[in-house]
Amino acid sequence: METRTVTVATARGLNVRTADGEFLCALPDKSSIEAIGRHGDGDRIKVKISSPGCKGVKEGFVSSNFVRAEDGRSQESMVEPEALSLRGQPNLNDKYWECSLPKNTRVTVLPNSRKATADASWVKVKVLNPPKNCDTNEGFVAEAYLKGVDQFEDLPLIAGTADESDVADCSGEGCRDNDRRDRAVKNMEGLSRKIGKKITDEGTPGPFVDGLRKMIKNRRAKPSGLLTHRGLAQMPLKGNRGACGSFHYNADKPSGVDAYANPLTACVFTSVMQEWKKDFCPSHREGCRIQWGDISHKNAAKFNGHMTHTDGYCIDIRPMRNGAFGDSPMTYTSRGYDREMTGKLIKLMKKRGGSAMYFNDTRLGTKAVHGHHNHVHVCFKDNPTTRATCNNLKVDPNLCPELQ
Repeated sequence: METRTVTVATARGLNVRTADGEFLCALPDKSSIEAIGRHGDGDRIKVKISSPGCKGVKEGFVSSNFVRAEDGRSQESMVEPEALSLRGQPNLNDKYWECSLPKNTRVTVLPNSRKATADASWVKVKVLNPPKNCDTNEGFVAEAYLKGVDQFEDLPLIAGTADESDVADCSGEGCRDNDRRDRAVKNMEGLSRKIGKKITDEGTPGPFVDGLRKMIKNRRAKPSGLLTHRGLAQMPLKGNRGACGSFHYNADKPSGVDAYANPLTACVFTSVMQEWKKDFCPSHREGCRIQWGDISHKNAAKFNGHMTHTDGYCIDIRPMRNGAFGDSPMTYTSRGYDREMTGKLIKLMKKRGGSAMYFNDTRLGTKAVHGHHNHVHVCFKDNPTTRATCNNLKVDPNLCPELQ
């Protein structure tokens, strides 16, 4: 069997996961490992591990973007998304922006240039064929958006990793959700019928929140009624309608595939949505309705050009608008932008443990980051505040009936 020795190439360390994407351990930068096969998704390779940081883990899957071969083959990398910002410093501030590198632009990573910051893991590169709009051929890029020219296509395909379970059953009238989704919906409806007549005005945790709490205690748990994968849970959806009067915009297909959240994140965000509907925006017909977009993908480690939507902690939310609800983009410079209500939502999310707030209206206490003029980026990671928020959550059936 063809095998190859590769080296970990990422400042933040490389996550090792099962074929289904569940976390096993992390390998430090410059670790030497043996690649023995490739995953059917085209993004991961299977490796043998002998590392003190992965005690008891002998094999697993890693992203091929973060390893480089040791056998003398091409060490060049190339830009994976449609465009990648080249910066003078490893910083997301717009003042360091130099130019955009088009997809497939080839670069070489300069030695000992990797640097991890709170925002990203960076590398300094030399651009081999700089585009005309670039006045320099060196600068920093987010390493998550580079992939090796060598894609390890000579490694054998691991049997059983070509996942066809997410392909929707389609007809001329559109696509139907798969059987697993239908079963989960029926389970949730059954739980709702069992407890629906016994709900008090004070609220109960509800089956969705109960399921999330089971997953927080055991990430391998698969509670009845929840759609789960790789330790993440799908936020409740019916079309574009989310829980507590919220709206899921720019949804990927099949429905819900981009709405998978870390169970603690899902619990905290549910609390925020319920409190927002109760105290700030009771009507889903108003422009203050929470509109949320990408969280994390069911299967893909990276999707839609995201760098920080891998493990289900972070959510994109549209700014609030004056007047009635509308499913359309809104920026902080738009005439209909409601700064006051957007600020109230940001304060609420911070109060409930939200962090890494990116939004270019810095008057609201957020950090300006390129591309964040039309949405607030927030993360709900594990900390005492998010834990307390989840522990104290009781679902009010009058506000969030879909969670009962």
